[in-house]
Amino acid sequence: MGDKRGISGRQMGYLGGSSLGAGMFVLSKRISAAAATQTIVENMPFKVRVLDCFAVGRATSAGATVQVARNTTAISSTMAVASSGTLSRATTMDIAQYEVNKGEDLKILVANTPSADVYVVCARV
Repeated sequence: MGDKRGISGRQMGYLGGSSLGAGMFVLSKRISAAAATQTIVENMPFKVRVLDCFAVGRATSAGATVQVARNTTAISSTMAVASSGTLSRATTMDIAQYEVNKGEDLKILVANTPSADVYVVCARV
């Protein structure tokens, strides 16, 4: 890591469990359908902890909400995405649910057909 090109993918893979700590990464999903749950990652390849999540509304959708979940159990509080450009952040995390184990799914629970981009900040644990 001595040059100015940044951290390679191989070096990033070693961050979890090293003295450098865990590398954070952002997962995203564009939501625009009425399905009650939408998958961000199916069959997670390694254990992660959800550190933060937020959503940006893309269109007007009265009463529309999103919520990040482990399988079908909510991790985050509900985020309202009722209008275009609205930025909503989860105000609470369920610490009993915020770790997604290898093989589990990271999903978004939706209500009232939102149109939004959802971002989830994770760290490998």
